[in-house]
Amino acid sequence: MALPQYLTHKPIVETTNYKEKDEIFYNDATDMVNLSLGYATFNPKEISAKVWRQNKNLKFNSQSQELALHRVLDLAILIIDNLKVSPIKGAKNIVDVSKREEIKKFYEFKTNKNEIDNRIDELLEVINHFKSI
Repeated sequence: MALPQYLTHKPIVETTNYKEKDEIFYNDATDMVNLSLGYATFNPKEISAKVWRQNKNLKFNSQSQELALHRVLDLAILIIDNLKVSPIKGAKNIVDVSKREEIKKFYEFKTNKNEIDNRIDELLEVINHFKSI
C-alpha cells in the first residue's frame, strides 16, 4: 500500500506487504499497514522511522508512531536484552530486574515465539551484513 505523501512525515523507503507480516501476531486482524523511513515530522532535516496504523475507515490514525532512529535501535536493544538471558549491557540500567521475569514469561509462552525468533535472526543477519560493509 502506498503511503500518503501529504502528511508531515515524508516516507523515503517503506516496507512492502508489512500488514501480512504483522498479522501473524494478531490472527489476521492487525491495524498495521506499513513501516517507513522518511523525513521526520519534528525536524525535516532528520530521518525517522514510522509505524503506520489504519482505522476501520481506512484512514491513517493517530496511533501511528514516529521515532528517531536511535530510539528504534534502543528499543531493539532493550527487547533483545530482556527476552531470554540476564542483561548484557545498557538495558539492565533501564528495566527493574524484578519485572524481567514478566517479559521472559511472555516470550516463553507466546504462541508465536518462533516468529519472534525468526525476526531476531533476520535482525542479526542485517546487522552482520552492515558491519561487514
